[in-house]
Amino acid sequence: MFITDRKAVLGLPLFLTVATFIASIILAIFICSLINIQRDSQKNQIEYQIDQIVAEAKNMYEYADDGSLLHKRVEFPSSMKMLVFGALPTQDEPISPNSSIDENTSNNYYYIMDDGQIFTFHSSVRFCGENNTKIAVLYPGSYDIIFELLTQDGKTYVTIST
Repeated sequence: MFITDRKAVLGLPLFLTVATFIASIILAIFICSLINIQRDSQKNQIEYQIDQIVAEAKNMYEYADDGSLLHKRVEFPSSMKMLVFGALPTQDEPISPNSSIDENTSNNYYYIMDDGQIFTFHSSVRFCGENNTKIAVLYPGSYDIIFELLTQDGKTYVTIST
């Protein structure tokens, strides 16, 4: 009366193996995409904070008087290794807050991620650190940044200090 296919039982383990393998691949792709989304989100957060800093510095550079001060609160995620204002990355020497400013690169800034990615930018504003001869270096964390407009040797700088 009923037709039974006894061979179908033999195909079940193979079906489960293939289904498990495909599910594992889909899960791995999903996890990788979540990691990339998180990394991109942190990168966007860093660039948003940097854009705010540069916008305030440009505004100050173009319209403020010498000696003007401005305070800004920023926060950088732990995935950022460092943010440097007033220099370009070099292979020769490691960057530190004691690095001297170079007139040719004082209007550049960049940040380095923990995974080694470096993102460089250019601005019309010249930057320097707390000491007018040094670059400004920020690390992950929260800061109350103080901007000061300074004219030195006929050149205008925005000093960034914490």
